[in-house]
Amino acid sequence: MNSSSFSFGYSPKLLEAILNSGTDYICVKDRQGRFVYINERDASLYNAKPAEILGRTVEPWVGRAQFEEWARQDLEIINLGRPKNFEPYARTGKDEITRWFDTVKIPFFDEQRGEDLLLVIHRDITKIVEAEMERNALRDQMLVAHRLETIGKLSASVAHEFNNILTVIQASASLLTRKANLDSEGQFLVQGIAQSAGRAAEVVTRLLLLSRRETVEHACVHLQKLLFETRGILQAALGHKIELTLEVGPEDLPIKGNGTMVEQALINLALNARDAMSNGGTFAVKAGLTVDGDGLDLVIVEVRDTGVGMSPEVLTKAFDPFYTTKTVGQGSGLGLAVVRRIMELHNGRIEAESRPNEGARFVLTFPKALSGEPDPPVPATVAPASLAGKTVLLVDDEELVRELLRFSLDAMGIHTVEAANGDQAWKIISESGRKFDCVLTDVVMDGELDGVSLRMKIAAHDPKIPVIIMTGHSFNYFPDPGAVPEHTDILYKPFLPEALKEKLRSLIPN
Repeated sequence: MNSSSFSFGYSPKLLEAILNSGTDYICVKDRQGRFVYINERDASLYNAKPAEILGRTVEPWVGRAQFEEWARQDLEIINLGRPKNFEPYARTGKDEITRWFDTVKIPFFDEQRGEDLLLVIHRDITKIVEAEMERNALRDQMLVAHRLETIGKLSASVAHEFNNILTVIQASASLLTRKANLDSEGQFLVQGIAQSAGRAAEVVTRLLLLSRRETVEHACVHLQKLLFETRGILQAALGHKIELTLEVGPEDLPIKGNGTMVEQALINLALNARDAMSNGGTFAVKAGLTVDGDGLDLVIVEVRDTGVGMSPEVLTKAFDPFYTTKTVGQGSGLGLAVVRRIMELHNGRIEAESRPNEGARFVLTFPKALSGEPDPPVPATVAPASLAGKTVLLVDDEELVRELLRFSLDAMGIHTVEAANGDQAWKIISESGRKFDCVLTDVVMDGELDGVSLRMKIAAHDPKIPVIIMTGHSFNYFPDPGAVPEHTDILYKPFLPEALKEKLRSLIPN
């Protein structure tokens, strides 16, 4: 130590070596806030050497306001005569590195100098704090995953029954519109039933999307083309008060994914933005290419709005299922959760930035598809099959569902044979010798044979019989594409008679 350094009564060189060899940041101050001693590590916070700081206050390095705050705090501890421990806090030094410190300040009287001094020891706990933050982040991820798993189990358990109910409601409304001689008031009421059932079906669809764990059937999606094709839908979702701007460069933006899901993600973001801009504003979509730190080509879609924005507390929960700041009946809290799930299914990610009264910014990042990947297959154009006179075996353990489906099939000119479960259906097929143009079966039924098992037995018996499997669940019943028998299709509940007709036309030969 030099002559202006604080002396401990031992060899100055030994003490200097000891105080500078550790990892602590150590200094001693007098009542005026002047440094009596400072080790090299503590001086490095001010990007200075100890000799440059000794005998001076910290004001030249941190400014008058910060110096006065620390000086008042230090003088209070000296006057109380008791050490004080501080909660861990972050501090950014002149080297622009932010560190976390655990600090203790100890007042004492130096007899040699004849004055009160303050020993300050900062312990760098940055690695400990960062490790704790990482643990907390992993814990939060696990909690979110657990919530999603719980939602998935719940939605899977109720979806089948709920979608059976919605199928009956939608089919009944559709048949009433066609067959009943309704006046204008009756038509309005039936339309209300159909629209409400459709909204309920959308909620179930979002729940099921959150619960899915299988991968998406990927194809090459040209995002530039999709954005322009979706422009009209987005503007309709936003309403006339909100201006939609779309900025897409000339380059191709190929991603590997599902175009319908990506479109749904954009619509969800638009609907959220609409609710955040009740007095109008701007919804801007910008897309382009970038490269990450590992050299991976990425497709970026940036979405901005000029809405009310979100507080930090709201932003941390924005992607949680069922979390919403909207009033009862105005939102389910599934919009952003579904967007995040869609991005996960596309091996991408979504990031959000927002501040109150400053709008919100969402960035969707997709891996770029490799050049030369095939476009989705274009189905061949064929004349619609005539369904009149065809025979369909209808299999469902819900009598009301069977009755409504029979009404729909009758309206198509189809002759219907009914079975209450898979066992009964197999007996009809194997013992009666009747020929069926198609089998329409539910997937979950009482008895030994569910819909998938029935389909496999039919394929072994006569591989030419087409089978449509109706389901209200989301998971893949045929995880191995090679195990799916030919002439098999899935019809997700709830569905309208028109959707059933299209499935039948695509499977039943002319």
